[in-house]
Amino acid sequence: MKKVFKWGWIFLVVGVICLVFGGFARGAKDVVFNNWRPVVYSAKANFQKEYAVGEFKQVDSNVGNANVVIRRGDDYRVRYVGQKSARPSVKVLNDRVTVRQKASGSQRASIGFRWHDRSQKVRNKVIIEVPDNVKLEQVRNLNNNGSTKIIGLSTANLEALGSHGALVLNNMNIDKANVELRDGEEIRLNNTILLGGLITSDDNDVLVENGTLRNVEIQQNDADLAMHNVALDGGKVDMSDGDVKIAQSTVTNGYTVNNDDGDNIIDGVKAGGYVSTTGETSDNNLFSNHANGGTLRSGLTRNVLNIKNNTGDNVIR
Repeated sequence: MKKVFKWGWIFLVVGVICLVFGGFARGAKDVVFNNWRPVVYSAKANFQKEYAVGEFKQVDSNVGNANVVIRRGDDYRVRYVGQKSARPSVKVLNDRVTVRQKASGSQRASIGFRWHDRSQKVRNKVIIEVPDNVKLEQVRNLNNNGSTKIIGLSTANLEALGSHGALVLNNMNIDKANVELRDGEEIRLNNTILLGGLITSDDNDVLVENGTLRNVEIQQNDADLAMHNVALDGGKVDMSDGDVKIAQSTVTNGYTVNNDDGDNIIDGVKAGGYVSTTGETSDNNLFSNHANGGTLRSGLTRNVLNIKNNTGDNVIR
């Protein structure tokens, strides 16, 4: 009996060693049970489908397990690449294309054991294309657990919502927008003209470069904001916990930055006048003027860049 236990322990140790070695060598496979029969689980994104769609003026996309790309093309198209079980439903009705996907990406439950390897992470993709000469009435995109890129479009209204992902707006012309992203990576605007709206960010950096923001309000919590070469025409920023960096930009009709807990660095921004306010224990730097707290002013009283800070430092240069 002792020999049996001894050999049992030996086989167990050898098995564990082989399992660990196979896992790190990427030889271990995910296994699930189909009707109590063990089968190797495959999550390969090898399914492709192009949906038959006609013309549309609105886009309504709601996905929970895919990256989304909405862009210019030579025709109206909707295409999907990824897991077959996560393929979305697509339809066009009343000039609106609707894309819907189940959040789980799986249509049946299973039990089994899985070797967790980041290299096996599935990334499904939905691609929506619109002809070059079309201005859309509305683009609505809700994306949880995936990134969204909207490229080269012109739209009257944009609603981009989501979490646990990133949002990129590139070469866009938008009349009005409502952008809200939480617990994700970043919100990035490149070469984009936004003529009104609200950007709400919770734990995502916001980056704006080479564009125009007119009467746009940015509400930022627990992340940073950076702007470079941006035309700021009215509007404001409300920060609760993060740094603000605005560089090589211009202000028209005034602009306001309110920061509760973070540093404000303004570098090479042209405005009619400047007002810098900080708390008692914070450094206040406005060009060649320096103070510990209080308010510093420079320039005219119109078209003013107003920088306010509660517990962080201000640097305007």
